[in-house]
Amino acid sequence: MLVPKELIIEAKEKLGEEAATIIAEDLFLEQFDEKALKSICPFHEEDTGSFIWNPKNNSYKCFGCGRVYGIIDHYKEHHGLNFLASVEKLFQRVGIDYRFSERGVRQREYRYPHEEQNNDRSTVEDYWESRGVSKTTLDYANVQADSFGNTVFHYYDLNDVLCMAKYRPSKKVSKGDTKFWAQKDADTKPLLYGIHQADSTQPLLICEGEPDRLSAIESGFKNVVSVPFGANNYSWIEECWDFLEQFDKIIVWADNDPPGAKMRKEVCARLGTWHPFCGYGRTENRK
Repeated sequence: MLVPKELIIEAKEKLGEEAATIIAEDLFLEQFDEKALKSICPFHEEDTGSFIWNPKNNSYKCFGCGRVYGIIDHYKEHHGLNFLASVEKLFQRVGIDYRFSERGVRQREYRYPHEEQNNDRSTVEDYWESRGVSKTTLDYANVQADSFGNTVFHYYDLNDVLCMAKYRPSKKVSKGDTKFWAQKDADTKPLLYGIHQADSTQPLLICEGEPDRLSAIESGFKNVVSVPFGANNYSWIEECWDFLEQFDKIIVWADNDPPGAKMRKEVCARLGTWHPFCGYGRTENRK
């Protein structure tokens, strides 16, 4: 389900500076100035406070590390909610009546995968740590392990329903070996990975693969998705068209190789853009 972006913005405006106080109290912000709404940034080390509330977009911005952090980000990261649940929590707080009745709705004919929940994720954590990805990022992206220690990426739709589970070995893959595979006896759908966590009021980053999405999250950019079946498959554009239409800014971040260059050109042409690499300020839309 798609919640109207204008309604989300209205809810943020209704909450206003109260959101700054909620975040400050929950995160125990150091040197918090209640009048200036300014503090030490909780996301990096600093001596002088550069984490400042911006009333124009109702979020904090750190002028040291560049991190932007609003109430929906807070609900997602501090409370562990996805985007839809975060919006519902915000609406309830400001008294906006909206039905979230489509959450959990499934299609009858679709063979849905089961969620992998192996209690021992150590092999997965060790492998991704070697690639610079922390346990916190794995938790945020709900990356799990199967019984063999393989990495599992769970793909949810906009109704928060698990629609696809993809696997990859938790080790370096040799050329010619299988790098990714889908869950046996389950259907697949060309969804963007992380679509259920994307905030339609912020710029969206589209990258080429699941590892790229994890890297972006690790770097502090949480509003990121990745394509499901590689740089040369564009079936996700039509499948996710209504979702993509919500965003004012879309950034295409593909690999710096021929398939990546082709992906950037093709995706930008279909989404509409004046820039050959990034979808800033789209002036036209076409499939």
